[in-house]
Amino acid sequence: TYTDNGANGRLGVTTETSRLLRAPTLALAEGELSEGVATKEVASIPGDVVAVSRSGAHLRLRGIDLTGIGGVAIAGVALAADNAAGGTIEVRLDSLSGPLVGTTEAMGAKGDKALDRRRVPVPATPGVHDLYLVFRNERATRGQLLLYVTTATFERP
Repeated sequence: TYTDNGANGRLGVTTETSRLLRAPTLALAEGELSEGVATKEVASIPGDVVAVSRSGAHLRLRGIDLTGIGGVAIAGVALAADNAAGGTIEVRLDSLSGPLVGTTEAMGAKGDKALDRRRVPVPATPGVHDLYLVFRNERATRGQLLLYVTTATFERP
């Protein structure tokens, strides 16, 4: 809150600014999901899980302030028991065809349910943007599960 001293016999004016702060970790299930991406309960994986079953499927996170952000770490797993193909995740700005921020290292199928973290460095990108996470594995068969993802954590440089 700020109040000026006023002038010429007028009272001071008061102004107030509010900012909505988000936690640095977001549940990906709260994003906007495209066809080929759905929420699912998976035993032994805590929290909301997003199942990706098509290469090129995506989810959108609206209104993310990237000011001062140096990277985004995505938690996920490709379970061999579920015949998951694994894959990579592209991070794009403002649209599916928007600038490519980066691509995660591939998540390969594995036997345990421990979540892997894949970090994408984010170059200095001030302001509020929509982020698109695009899931890729061109070798996956039609309808085959690629992977499960749970959270995105925004990190300082």
